[in-house]
Amino acid sequence: MLADSASSVGLLIAFYYGLTGFACAWFFRRELLSSPRALLFKGLLPAVGGLALLAAFVLSIKSYWPAASSYSSFAGIGGIFLIGAGSLLVGVVLMLIARWRLPAFFAGGTLPAVQQPATGTDARSDA
Repeated sequence: MLADSASSVGLLIAFYYGLTGFACAWFFRRELLSSPRALLFKGLLPAVGGLALLAAFVLSIKSYWPAASSYSSFAGIGGIFLIGAGSLLVGVVLMLIARWRLPAFFAGGTLPAVQQPATGTDARSDA
């Protein structure tokens, strides 16, 4: 099971980095037409990277689904797929709980600033 856990990390990496590529292109969507450089580095390359990682994710799911592809299995499904997909599902559930508990953060708000304790000495003084 330990070997399958280590192998399932590849599924998580492909999923999350793929989403990051799409999120980058979406975040900078208003700046993409400002220059050819912005279009390439803020739009096309992240989107192509996201598509490539989405393809890697789908191909990995297909190859890790059979029980023969893993050291462990359950009901004919490979352990690598079960651990990877289970981890993603747990992450989605935790994200939905966090969205419910911290709605301002997910609505574009920010968390409150951390107040620094007031001290009577300058922290940069040479002693």
